[in-house]
Amino acid sequence: MAALPLSKVLPGEFPTGPLRLRRPGVRTVPVEQIGSPTRPFPDCPCRLVHGDNLEAMENLLDDGYTGKINLIYVDPPFDSQSDYRHRVVLDGTKITREAPLVDRLAYRDTWEGGIESYLSMLAPRLRLMADLLAEDGNLFIHLDHRRVHYVKVLMDGILPDGFLNEIIWYFNSGPRERNVFGRRHHTILRYAKNPDAAFLDSESPYARTPYSPNINIPACKAHYYHPLGKIHGDVWEIPHIAQNDRTEREGFATQKPLQLLERIIGCCSRPGDWVADFFCGSGTTPVAAENLDRRWIAVDQSAPAIQVTRRRLLHSEVHGFVLERSEDRIPEESPATATVEAIRYGQTGLVTVCLRDYRLAEIPLKNSVQEERTRNILQADFAYALDSWCVGYESEEGIFQSRFYRSRNGKRDSTPVEKEIREIPLSPEIERVGVRIVDVFGNETTVSVPITLSEPPRV
Repeated sequence: MAALPLSKVLPGEFPTGPLRLRRPGVRTVPVEQIGSPTRPFPDCPCRLVHGDNLEAMENLLDDGYTGKINLIYVDPPFDSQSDYRHRVVLDGTKITREAPLVDRLAYRDTWEGGIESYLSMLAPRLRLMADLLAEDGNLFIHLDHRRVHYVKVLMDGILPDGFLNEIIWYFNSGPRERNVFGRRHHTILRYAKNPDAAFLDSESPYARTPYSPNINIPACKAHYYHPLGKIHGDVWEIPHIAQNDRTEREGFATQKPLQLLERIIGCCSRPGDWVADFFCGSGTTPVAAENLDRRWIAVDQSAPAIQVTRRRLLHSEVHGFVLERSEDRIPEESPATATVEAIRYGQTGLVTVCLRDYRLAEIPLKNSVQEERTRNILQADFAYALDSWCVGYESEEGIFQSRFYRSRNGKRDSTPVEKEIREIPLSPEIERVGVRIVDVFGNETTVSVPITLSEPPRV
């Protein structure tokens, strides 16, 4: 591959001034509001956007977010010349050749024009991130050995005095290659619009490494030692998510560990701050932001990425977010049918919603052996096909309001999704209930059913 001419990336050659590359009139459409059943939906909710991040960022600038994002973390493609998959084992067995496996393309990291094409994609997006970044904000760019040096030069042109850190994320795992020392790290570049004002909470436990338990601290120097430990250096040893992990791994090939994002968000932003990830992938950034009481914006153009991110955020204390889609990302009508029953028990007035059946018109697998094994599993229990389902209602604007949830738990959930949600407190005036179902193949089905009245069975 020919080397990229220096004139393409030298800071002095990088254009300045307003940048607008969006297709005229392209906006995202809100399709679902997901909120907590125990708290009101926020006036300024978090946002999960399914679409081109270039257009999403330009929309944010139009919506008044210029200089409002306190922390941006991005994990863009690495120019690895590979395709990446999202894999789900239907019934919790080990991943073997015989396992019933749903395997979908998550995204392609291939660039026909080579490095120039890759940098031409990334450069305008980095420019828009700089426009969105607050004066005291931090921008983290996560890359590997392939293109980090070129991206650093690009960023030195966008924020000429903004470089703060080159963080090495070290992990003791990875593929072994012939004639190459083991590649056991990624590089995270940290930039700021105003380096003197860039926020870093040195008192946060996320900013510090505990001292060794064997350290000898002389009494005369004890006042030098912080009770939480020493400030992190720029080499962070945080494990990759193990392949056999059942608590965090989502089957998304390039998923990053929650510990890494909680460290970044925990020490470089405040509760209530806006955190954004414009290549959100499996959704680790918004999940970490939720855990740490930050507001967030997450964007990805991949349908599996949005599906995984949405499901990871389905819990009873979610702060409330809007799922938005660009018009070219709105899915076609689902090739599935669902049978749902909603019962209000007269003694309590509470409603129980049950999924009685869920059937796919076809199983979208090309491998006939896998298709047959999958069909047998779903005939035994259709709930293995479910990724998540939500109970709520459709607003007058046509936006589905999801408030009660059931979902899978990652890549290898050993039990099917629960088919019943009990004791939902719905007003007696409400006569119908809506249910939105997302299956492991990405199909979305929404049904509305009447609430029937019944007495609870006698014991």
